[in-house]
Amino acid sequence: MNKPALKKFATEARRELLERVELQARKVGITSEGIQKVAIESSDAIFVDGKQLSEKERVQRNKLINRIREIGFDRVMEEVSYTWFNRFTALRFMEVNDYLPTKVRVLSSSNIESKEPDMIKEALTLGLDLDK
Repeated sequence: MNKPALKKFATEARRELLERVELQARKVGITSEGIQKVAIESSDAIFVDGKQLSEKERVQRNKLINRIREIGFDRVMEEVSYTWFNRFTALRFMEVNDYLPTKVRVLSSSNIESKEPDMIKEALTLGLDLDK
């Protein structure tokens, strides 16, 4: 990949990640316009847009709200998308250089004709704690 193509890819990937990060925030009632109030049904159940949030989602939402109050919505979305971009880049680097401890590709397949990552095909044989 030449330098202009790589720069274009990185820019487009960053934009795509940013859109997806904002979509995830929107799912829990957080947008650049504001933070939606939650409906409380009981001491342990909160709802956003009629969807009940799990305890884990509630904790994550509260952390996100606190971070947004510290540095602002746009900066938080940029930070999160940048972090994911770096993680995917590092994972791909480790994958193509055979540095992954499982030696199984996560984002691609060693078979160039396969569209499915090797990890999907071998998930049940890797000894990972997965919910089947």
